[in-house]
Amino acid sequence: KPRPFIVNIVSNFVRKSGHMVTNDEVEVLFKKADEKTSQDILPLLKVLPGVKELLIKLNQCDILSIITTTDITSRAKMAMKILKFDGYFNKIIGGDLVNNAKPAPDLANLALKDFAFGANNVVVIGDHPFDVQMGENISAGLNIGVLTGISNASMFSNLNCTVIKDLSCIKIN
Repeated sequence: KPRPFIVNIVSNFVRKSGHMVTNDEVEVLFKKADEKTSQDILPLLKVLPGVKELLIKLNQCDILSIITTTDITSRAKMAMKILKFDGYFNKIIGGDLVNNAKPAPDLANLALKDFAFGANNVVVIGDHPFDVQMGENISAGLNIGVLTGISNASMFSNLNCTVIKDLSCIKIN
């Protein structure tokens, strides 16, 4: 979910606990957490099965790879740099760069803005139904739901997508 949505949930929870707090005050705390975790983000990162192999193969085949995330752009870029994956991506776009986060098409539209091909030539790969819904909202050529533990297969059941257990299931010829 987009950051303002999460901030609102946290603020409401704190207020229900009897403490007066504004969304702006909670946002300040989120920013402090961003700064603190940015100092040592590696323990928060986990490379999922098949990621590196898929990125290498996509790169070898000159297939563009773009990250669209509800996280902030700077953190996503930092994470990819620390994991040494940043060189595999043509763009990294965070939710802070658009008005509406997933499942709205804003992130995908921004990702495609500088390229001369249509969404029907795009494969959207994601581990949450919102990723697939974003792909549906731009009429992506193919949507793939990945079962990383965030979502289960039934969460993708009413969406137009292929569901796979992990990224090693994707074969590129």
